[in-house]
Amino acid sequence: HVRQRELLDLEAETTIFRGFVCAAIPGLLQTPEYARHIFEKIAALNRVPPEIDEAVHLRMQRQEILYGTGKEFHIVMTEAVLRYSITPPEIMLRQLEKLLVTSTLRNFRLGIIPFAKSIDEIPWHGFWIDDDRLVTVETFAAELRLTHPSEIELYNRTFDRMAQNALYDDQARHIILHTNQTLGSILHG
Repeated sequence: HVRQRELLDLEAETTIFRGFVCAAIPGLLQTPEYARHIFEKIAALNRVPPEIDEAVHLRMQRQEILYGTGKEFHIVMTEAVLRYSITPPEIMLRQLEKLLVTSTLRNFRLGIIPFAKSIDEIPWHGFWIDDDRLVTVETFAAELRLTHPSEIELYNRTFDRMAQNALYDDQARHIILHTNQTLGSILHG
């Protein structure tokens, strides 16, 4: 929950958010159930006492910036984010539905890199670029905060190349809907 409070402050100052994710739905787009599941996994891995309720509450509070004015979001994710079974199927179904709704927001651009697409870059890890002033990379052990202009430029180029490989709008929503239907078929037999 401490990290979620820090992010509230950082996000309040940020105008343009660009994120590349390759493993999990980003916090700004998570349902409470998905977030709870993620926080439980993180607490278990790090062997820390879970403070899940407060963390989930703050993560949901952070999402209010999606609906305000003056903020722009461009998120690119791999299709793997939609297909990894890191939550039970019923949680993922609701998560995919939320992603569909969020993808229609006026200030929000969602790109999905499909499995079948030949890509220009290797998706080594996810990262966030805040207003071209900060790049954040999360690892298992730490969070890297890169501020040197050459590092920011490298991540901007990487993001642009990933974005060029992504599908947007109805094509991105088609991938989400197909994944949702496939998961629903598995869940309901």
